[in-house]
Amino acid sequence: MTEHAQTRTIIPGQDHDDRELMQIVLHSEKEGRIVDRPARAPVARQLRRVVHSIVAQRLIEARNRSGINNERINALMHSLYLERRRDPKGWAFSNSVAKKNTYLPDEEEVEMLASILPVDIADISIHLKVVPWALEDQKAEHDERRRKENARRNPIQTKEPTMTTTTSAPRPTDVPSPSGRARTSAGDLKISHNSDGIHVHGKVWCDRHVAQRLRMIVPLKLIQQAHGDNPWCYEMKGRVHDYQLYNLMHVLYGAPRVLKVELD
Repeated sequence: MTEHAQTRTIIPGQDHDDRELMQIVLHSEKEGRIVDRPARAPVARQLRRVVHSIVAQRLIEARNRSGINNERINALMHSLYLERRRDPKGWAFSNSVAKKNTYLPDEEEVEMLASILPVDIADISIHLKVVPWALEDQKAEHDERRRKENARRNPIQTKEPTMTTTTSAPRPTDVPSPSGRARTSAGDLKISHNSDGIHVHGKVWCDRHVAQRLRMIVPLKLIQQAHGDNPWCYEMKGRVHDYQLYNLMHVLYGAPRVLKVELD
């Protein structure tokens, strides 16, 4: 895409079905044009969904040509995230091809996917060329969801505090005093394995920065908000792959990061 790439505008007030928008996108790709962000937000979301369906279909076709499954691609992507010192996403490929997520990979993720799958970068980067504003909208929506999630978990106290008696989880004895670095403990973390795979379950005491990294690996549920010198308390519960388990230990205990686990 050059600085002088021509643009194409979706006419305000004119409704288009998905098929019409797909033709506009494909023609714009062929002609090297950019489709401007529609003035109406619902139409912009519809256009992003259509573009995602094109990217997803091309990724699925490349996966089928490769002969490897989603789980293996996710594992390889996880390794590449770590090699590039990015926060790892456990389900990067699955999210990119899932209809309900409409997740569009960024420029670096496109390069990573093209290094794994037999596909031309140009074919799976249509969104970067035709609707470059889509990633900005995607990030804005993600940030808004995160803001609402944090607001729900940490409501601002507007009333005067009252004297109440509450019961709370005791602070674990192995949590060190504040020292400027993340405080973590997983004293009752349980790891089990059955026919469905590896499962982790237990409590973790950590600050919100560490919790954000852990959420990239396994679901967390806030149990108790931090007060004073106490760290935050979360419940960890979910299924993980072997390579994710290694990196869970890296986040919690500083164990060496694992870039790749051979599953064969």
